[in-house]
Amino acid sequence: MPDQSQAKLRSGLVYVYLAVLTLATMLLVRGSQSISTSLDGDSGNYLFTAQSILNGTGITSPSGEALTIFPPGYPLLLAAIGSVGIGVTTAATLINVIAIAMMVPGTYLFARMTLGGQLIPLIAATIFATNAATIRVFSNAWTEPPFMVLMLATLILLVQATKKKSLSWPIAITIGILISLATTLRFVGLFMIPVVVVSLWIASKPKIEFSKIIATTAFALIGFAAVGVRNISLGVPLMGERSEGALTLQGSLEQFVRQLGVYIAPPDSTSLTNVAGALLLMALIASVWLIFIRRERNLYPVALFFLVFWTGIMWSQASTRIDVDPERLGSPAFAAVIILGLYALTSTAKTVNDQLSVRTNRQQQLFGHSLLTITCCCRDHFEPGQFTSFNQLRQ
Repeated sequence: MPDQSQAKLRSGLVYVYLAVLTLATMLLVRGSQSISTSLDGDSGNYLFTAQSILNGTGITSPSGEALTIFPPGYPLLLAAIGSVGIGVTTAATLINVIAIAMMVPGTYLFARMTLGGQLIPLIAATIFATNAATIRVFSNAWTEPPFMVLMLATLILLVQATKKKSLSWPIAITIGILISLATTLRFVGLFMIPVVVVSLWIASKPKIEFSKIIATTAFALIGFAAVGVRNISLGVPLMGERSEGALTLQGSLEQFVRQLGVYIAPPDSTSLTNVAGALLLMALIASVWLIFIRRERNLYPVALFFLVFWTGIMWSQASTRIDVDPERLGSPAFAAVIILGLYALTSTAKTVNDQLSVRTNRQQQLFGHSLLTITCCCRDHFEPGQFTSFNQLRQ
């Protein structure tokens, strides 16, 4: 009974801490809102399009033409909230606050499902909530906050299916809908489809449920198909008019390393940020390698998402001009980066502890063998009954 009481007390303290952390982060995000209405940035364009929808002029960009370079999901969401009588800027703030309120406990749940325990998940949620990059991303009228929620929810469902080694129809359809909604916010949501297909294939082995995987993929493509058909009907390419990429693959990789460094070092310190990013990248690669060689099924979706998403981002930067700070581009994978980083850290700590334990055991065995040898030598030298008194010993 005392053990159960202590366990309940610890669980209660965990949830209290998580609630306080979430509330504090919500207040921090609310107080740090720096939403720009300038039409030079994405934020101003989203707000303008949302206001155009409310004004009845359609999904138009500041140039007066139909918005095609971005999926219209975010402006439509802003307009839907604004239709109740609040401004689109306030709607963007509301979305950010709600999104961060879901991401903090969501990161805890995600870490709990993949890494186990309570302390490590709390550390993961704390890192996500208190990181400066998180606050900056959630302080603007950008697509990233709601997109991150959808990606995290998808990963949680994939991990759940992997742990159960089965895929139910409700989970399959829900995953498809989440990805479909994500692609109406950002085209990079398409990169989640191969992650889902491979993860569900692994989850349903040895009896692979092809019908459910196909249905999930079909649902996942609905959002992108709707946006693509609209763009084509307006006389533009599937994903809108785009310029050629200004970066090479090497440049994209350098941006990726810098993005990882921003999570650890100040963004203004170029050298320190790059070094920190390179170290974190090596840790993440080692983590992914360990996951696959150890067959950590619960972490397969996390490793796959990290590899596919960042490969897709780097390819996109090299093939298409994307005038977006890498901090924004990488934000949807931040929770996955935290999980992989903590997995690498805990795996290293366990390996070191095991090595120290082995060394300690060897030292103890050596001491025991030495003591046994000395005892045997003494016994052989001083036979029992050889000295009948202390005086004989002296003589």
